[in-house]
Amino acid sequence: MTDRSSVGFLAQAERIGDKLCDAAQSLGTSCYWVDEVSELRDGVSHRTQQPVGSDLYSGTSGIALFLARLYQNTANENYRRMAESAVEYALADLDLDDHDTYIGLYAGCAGYAYAALQVGEMVGSDRFVGPTTLIINSLQEHTLEQQPPDIMFGIAGTIPVLLDFYRRHAQESALSLALKCGDYLIHIARKSYAGFSWNSLYNVNVDSSHDLNGFSHGASGIGWALLELGKFLDEQRFVNAAEEAFRFEQSCFNAERENWPDQRSFIEPAGRYPVAWCHGAAGIGFARLRAYQLTGRQVYKNEAEAALRTTAKMLAFPAKDLHTYSVCHGIAGNSDLFVYASQILGDSTYLETAQHKGLQGIEEIENQNLPWPCGSMDGNETAGLMQGLAGIGYFYLRLHDPARVPPITIILPR
Repeated sequence: MTDRSSVGFLAQAERIGDKLCDAAQSLGTSCYWVDEVSELRDGVSHRTQQPVGSDLYSGTSGIALFLARLYQNTANENYRRMAESAVEYALADLDLDDHDTYIGLYAGCAGYAYAALQVGEMVGSDRFVGPTTLIINSLQEHTLEQQPPDIMFGIAGTIPVLLDFYRRHAQESALSLALKCGDYLIHIARKSYAGFSWNSLYNVNVDSSHDLNGFSHGASGIGWALLELGKFLDEQRFVNAAEEAFRFEQSCFNAERENWPDQRSFIEPAGRYPVAWCHGAAGIGFARLRAYQLTGRQVYKNEAEAALRTTAKMLAFPAKDLHTYSVCHGIAGNSDLFVYASQILGDSTYLETAQHKGLQGIEEIENQNLPWPCGSMDGNETAGLMQGLAGIGYFYLRLHDPARVPPITIILPR
């Protein structure tokens, strides 16, 4: 792609950033966003407005992360102000004394800490270091037995954040908690002939063959977190556990479909092989690319390439024919797999695939003055990172400068 295309990707990210800034609601020195959602009352669907919340997945923390990254790439002071104001709102909204809350990355306390730390660093301020330290310390007070094991909500999602915080501030308690989380995940793993899996849906009535594959709630995400921990600490038991998690998914792999089934009980057979970051080929591809980078094992490269082939088939459809452009389960997240693959495998054709989808989105959606299809239930525009506009904007920043803009689909060491 030409330099001109890169400028176009940045301009698209700015258009989305401006839209979010214009939609922000002020609350003192902080700000938040409101989404219009469908609500059933007496069997009739009504449109109603609701605040988006404050977590990384769909709330102000995630929106702040995008706006801060946009400021880093443009030096536009409005993006900086809005990012800091959004973090302020998120930190004020988080109750550190509520030990029944989730602790995970995308929908838990660790995500607040990650966003605040990243935003502070990007805008050149240490004002969020103190609040972030309080969040990290508060994680010690949560009972692991009451937390799910996954990346999205639970225990595995704390590990990359704790490691990131330790790298920056050398706080031993953060590293100790990461170690505790890793050992607990090994302890509760359902160990079978197929490998390690986790009962992330707490369904005690089924055996481990029904445990989830995938990144957000399944074995890929948990295995990735354990692998990061094992490689950072040079502790083989965590590396072994990660490889057992990946081996479980290998036992589920459908060679004909080149995909892994979605084991959630409410998914009909026709939809059992999704292509998305949250469940299915794309998210598993992220985990395998990172595993190949960290271990050099050919099996992980092979599986990553299978995930890329399957995801490429989905991306071959026009953007307007796909239901969502979101990061979680849409074009942005699936395309970012190709950006990441180009970085890990050193093949520029993968990046070109992602760039093509980015240009297609601008031509078929933005230039036609259509709303961006988001990952909400009704597909309408939402503000958040993983389902909405902030994540789509973040994807365009990735296209603009992949080397400078790290993925949000997998949290990597700086």
